[in-house]
Amino acid sequence: MRALDEALSAIDAQVVIISSWREEMPIEELVALLGPVGKYVTGIAPDEPPFSSTPRQEVVEAWLANAEEADPAWIAIDDHPEWYGRHAHRVIAPDPSVGFTIDDVRELLRRLEQ
Repeated sequence: MRALDEALSAIDAQVVIISSWREEMPIEELVALLGPVGKYVTGIAPDEPPFSSTPRQEVVEAWLANAEEADPAWIAIDDHPEWYGRHAHRVIAPDPSVGFTIDDVRELLRRLEQ
């Protein structure tokens, strides 16, 4: 989390929680779980549509359509890139058995430089 904190700080990023955990706990708990990364949280995405093969794609598109100052240059960190449909190329997918690693931070920074 420290490396991710440094990366997010360097790019002046904002974090929107799209994890299914948002349906199970209040934002304050999610922010606390993120530790130093929690300070970048600016919101929680809307609920996912039922019976969708690409639920996260629809959630991201809804968030971007309703956000006042949404940056179209977004990247998701999620172990389910297939849920993003046509946006799957924007997903950094950590190995769920390992979690988000320094290599994933490097990939995030590489993509943001593009």
